[in-house]
Amino acid sequence: MSGGMRPAAIPRSDRRIPMWCGHRPGRIMTARPGGGAMTTEPQRQYRYLEARPGSNYRTLFLKGRRIRAAVVYEAIHGPDPYTPEEYAENLQVPLEAVLEALDYVEQNQQLFREERDREAARLRARGLLDGPPPA
Repeated sequence: MSGGMRPAAIPRSDRRIPMWCGHRPGRIMTARPGGGAMTTEPQRQYRYLEARPGSNYRTLFLKGRRIRAAVVYEAIHGPDPYTPEEYAENLQVPLEAVLEALDYVEQNQQLFREERDREAARLRARGLLDGPPPA
């Protein structure tokens, strides 16, 4: 760069993930059980779910709402369950959004287990779960 000029900063929302190793948009890389080469599987496109930029959660949220898909699942399968229709009506979201969230959680149980474990470890480290952190 001559003259001490720096390129303009690219806004975070306009940044693109570089494509390498044959990665194509709409596909995710997964490891085969027992190691070996990585494979790609088609990633399902969701109409009512989206990632939240800047969120500590890697899971999806209902579009335009601050409601994680896991929260929807827990409300419907928890100790005082709602029906999907009741939940959709109470939140004033389409029933299809609730059903899509339920399907997403069912299809990604491992991701949700990892997220739950990570959150529990974070709370435990702060002394907010199971007493004070180990010394």
